[in-house]
Amino acid sequence: MIKTIFFDCDGVIIARPERFLQRFSVEFGVPELKLWPFFQNEFLRCEIGKADLKEELIKYLPQWGWKQPVDDLLDFWFKGESRVDTDAIDYIQSLRAQGINCFLATNNEKHRAIYLLGKLKLGEAFDGFFTSAHLGCFKNQLQFWQKAYNFGVMGNKHEVLVVDDTEDVIQTVKKFGFYGHLYAGLDDLQETLDQLLKI
Repeated sequence: MIKTIFFDCDGVIIARPERFLQRFSVEFGVPELKLWPFFQNEFLRCEIGKADLKEELIKYLPQWGWKQPVDDLLDFWFKGESRVDTDAIDYIQSLRAQGINCFLATNNEKHRAIYLLGKLKLGEAFDGFFTSAHLGCFKNQLQFWQKAYNFGVMGNKHEVLVVDDTEDVIQTVKKFGFYGHLYAGLDDLQETLDQLLKI
């Protein structure tokens, strides 16, 4: 029987909007090609806690034509990717009420993680959270799940389910020994869990 569930953030708990790169390009007239170098290099290091997003962004602001404080840019970025699926949150609370441990597992750098957990109050909706910035690796790497599992609060591997909307993450968790569910909507997840909770 499933006793622990890891939920992805973007694409599961938060609806996937137009990404920051596209929104910034359209709103401020900066070609996406000018933005890509940051996301292909420094940003990846920020996501695994090897660099600080604010410090790395400051280096790029003149090229992007951004004259306001870097915190204003983060505000624009994070607010545009913050539409929480309240139905999903309600369902997670019903699972927690049944004694199922529910954790948030996300590829995010530390500043957005703080925003998600504090400003959006996702920290209150879960029993705990695991971020790529905190663990130093991405969810499509086995070591992410090994480090999360080492916390020892989730029972046997066959009692753990990961819900994610990315195929390579699902393949990784299955290789690690967890159940994996490729998220295709809340109704589909509920049907799957109705079956798994009976096992």
